[in-house]
Amino acid sequence: MKFNKHQKEIIKKIAYGEIYDIVSYLKVFNLTTFQKYDSQSIEEKMREKENGTKYKKLKDGVQTFSLLTYTNNDLLPHTEFTPYIPKDNDFEFVEAKISYTFAKKSIKLPNDTEYTFNLLDGVNCTNSFNNIKDFLTIWQYLKHENLVLEVNKPVKKEDYEVFFEYIPIEQTSYMQSKANKKTKINNESNNLSPTNNLSSFIHCDYDHIKDFRDYTDFHIEYNKSNEIVCNQFIDKQIIGNADLELFIKQKYRTREQIANILNLIPAYLALVITLFFTIFQEIRNSTEMEQLISSVSSIESQLIELTNTNMDLNTIYEPSTSLGSSTSLDSNTNLDSSTNLDSSTSLDANNLPN
Repeated sequence: MKFNKHQKEIIKKIAYGEIYDIVSYLKVFNLTTFQKYDSQSIEEKMREKENGTKYKKLKDGVQTFSLLTYTNNDLLPHTEFTPYIPKDNDFEFVEAKISYTFAKKSIKLPNDTEYTFNLLDGVNCTNSFNNIKDFLTIWQYLKHENLVLEVNKPVKKEDYEVFFEYIPIEQTSYMQSKANKKTKINNESNNLSPTNNLSSFIHCDYDHIKDFRDYTDFHIEYNKSNEIVCNQFIDKQIIGNADLELFIKQKYRTREQIANILNLIPAYLALVITLFFTIFQEIRNSTEMEQLISSVSSIESQLIELTNTNMDLNTIYEPSTSLGSSTSLDSNTNLDSSTNLDSSTSLDANNLPN
């Protein structure tokens, strides 16, 4: 299992004894936010919304049913409830008021222990249940690898406080039940008989009582599902052992993981060597090809140079041949002239006087 930076920090703090259960984990990393209902703000919003509206209600102490006791034919006492129809002077007009009935949350344990949280005083709400799940994942891993000891602990009120959430009012079960109730009332109102209308009229004096949750944007809600998920961890805590410190020194690897890595080294080495020789051969072949191309280019250059040299020689030798013929002609001419000159000279000598 690979751990990120945050998970490694969790493991270190478990080894140091700073983290040992869900509550301590949330406290160490400051993963909760203190929230409470502001009664003053709620009542101000209610007054602003109601704007002085008054509601008709029965006066306190007015009975809507009378109890009649009489003896039947068997001389046995018999009790009968008779409805009482209120008169106008039995009613009064009052302003709306806030009900904080649901501002307290009680949690009853199987051993009959009960913890009560007053949401007007405030509770520490967990920022995200995913944080708890991440911690429990590490808890289970360390336990599986025998790196921690899991022991029992006494349960406290704060162990259940971690399951409170601070969520938008639209996402709460209260708003869902309120919408369902409104739909049900609308459906049943069309089917009321006169008797039912009378009974409904007698008991319809609670409209002036307003639930405080109608004047909040967020709601503090206890998540029972999250409690069930964590149920096996609530009364437990973990203590790191000596192997956990060794686990941290070995860069968060167990002995089995290190052994597996050592077993894989020969295979990795063989793979590296194979890749090295393959790449070397490719480079060598590439070098030989470059040398071959260079040789061919050199031969081609020499052939071109040789061809150009032959063309230059042909150009030189053709005029030289013509010049030689002219020279030969001139020699003959000179020879003839010399011969003639000698003959004349000889003739002139013969003609000289004795």
